[in-house]
Amino acid sequence: MNIIESSREKERISLHSHISGLGLDADGFVTDFLFEEKIKKRDMYIESTNKIENNDIKNGTILDSDKRENICNSYKFENNGNYENNKISYNNISDDEDEVVKNFYKCKGMVGQKKAREAAGIFINLIKEKNICKCLLLAGPSGSGKTAIAIAISKEISDESIPFCIFNASQVYSCEVKKTEILTQYIRKSIGVKIKEIKEVFEGEVIQIEPFYDNTYEEQKISYVHITLKTLKEQKKIKIHSSIYDNLLKEKIQEKDIIYIESHSGNVKRVGKCSLYQDMFDIETDTFVDLPKGNVHKKKNIIQNITLYDLDVSNVQPKDNILDFLQNNKYKKTEITDKLRNEINKIVYKYVDQGIAQIIPGVLFIDEVHMLDIECFTYLNRTLESNLAPVVILATNRGICNIKGTNIISAHGIPVDLLDRIIIVKTMLYNKEEILQVLKLRCKFERIKIDSEALDYLSDIGIKCSLRYAIQLLTPAKILSKKKGKKKIDKNIIEIVSSIFFDTKRSTELLLNDKNKYMY
Repeated sequence: MNIIESSREKERISLHSHISGLGLDADGFVTDFLFEEKIKKRDMYIESTNKIENNDIKNGTILDSDKRENICNSYKFENNGNYENNKISYNNISDDEDEVVKNFYKCKGMVGQKKAREAAGIFINLIKEKNICKCLLLAGPSGSGKTAIAIAISKEISDESIPFCIFNASQVYSCEVKKTEILTQYIRKSIGVKIKEIKEVFEGEVIQIEPFYDNTYEEQKISYVHITLKTLKEQKKIKIHSSIYDNLLKEKIQEKDIIYIESHSGNVKRVGKCSLYQDMFDIETDTFVDLPKGNVHKKKNIIQNITLYDLDVSNVQPKDNILDFLQNNKYKKTEITDKLRNEINKIVYKYVDQGIAQIIPGVLFIDEVHMLDIECFTYLNRTLESNLAPVVILATNRGICNIKGTNIISAHGIPVDLLDRIIIVKTMLYNKEEILQVLKLRCKFERIKIDSEALDYLSDIGIKCSLRYAIQLLTPAKILSKKKGKKKIDKNIIEIVSSIFFDTKRSTELLLNDKNKYMY
């Protein structure tokens, strides 16, 4: 896994772009930062130095100050704060960047939320075992990493056949279709269908493409094309129709490419470039595959991963004149009827019974789920109990509040009958140590130089206000430090920036104090 660094100084990296998984070990536990081990090492060092010092004093010798300083530097640790037992201050201790990066690799970009990540790891096992009708709720305060855990779950699945669909509950709004129709579309986008077919194909490396023109008309038209394909066993020249040649042009087929052409439909698929030419360039972005074995004309098992929504759209949209269709329906959302969906379900079930297809329940992540109203919750409740239902992950930052569209008060703004079917995972606010690590990683990726005192002060701001606010202060502080000619961001720069840009709490206090000066 490569470290994500911005190529330009002005470019800002997405907050969740660095996440590559939950950071769990083989047993499903969190691979966390090694703070406890460092504290134990430091405690052992303090005890050993005290013993040595006492013994040296008894023997009439005293440790050299330079030697003691070198020993202290070798046992620096990352927890800023006061050590109460020995009453020694460890503020403003510098941090080793290599160790921060090493911990980043181990934790896959995740910091804190140990219990929530371990619970998510167990939930991933349910997904991989193809258990359907399971629902997970990530509940916690704003900025506690709910979306980050959901994205980490999608990275941990790492299976292209399992669809993962993300949408915000506020998107369930349209003047043209029903709210339940939008929910249904996202649910069917999250249910995959793996179709296995045995097709007759012509497969091999493209050696030559030779078009032949028809001169009977005023304009030259391609009547047929000779294409030469090569495998490890043989080389064969085949004659194809001009319409298949159009498919070759669409796929941008060139010589040295590995392709296959379906004999019945004429569909052309480019697999990649032949691996024999891999050493032609020092840097190459293409995919290299081995030269096919056997004959050019063969029977091949072809696996297609699609979703139920893809099948719905392919059957509801006309195929006669696609340009007219796009022009007429450019700004119109199409509603798919239940009758059509039932027919598609029957066909899918028929293929499943015949062993041609396999239904794969995917994952649907609904963020800000409290924005759904009572009708959507009722529909979602019924859908989770059906045979065709994905694994659903919900996220909310609400406590006890009204269900949208009603006067009913419920936990997390979700009806009680749906809460009974949900596994709830709580996410907690980050402590100072975790906020400090997040800020260090953010400074590392955005190439921001900041001293330890300013970083400690910024972590205090993250506890008092929010982690998002503390992260947002980094870029203005970097710009201000450059204007003042400073190489690093110091505490004074952070104080100036925080006084200019208000957080939510200070802005609310200002509005309450000066409420008479505002119109409403």
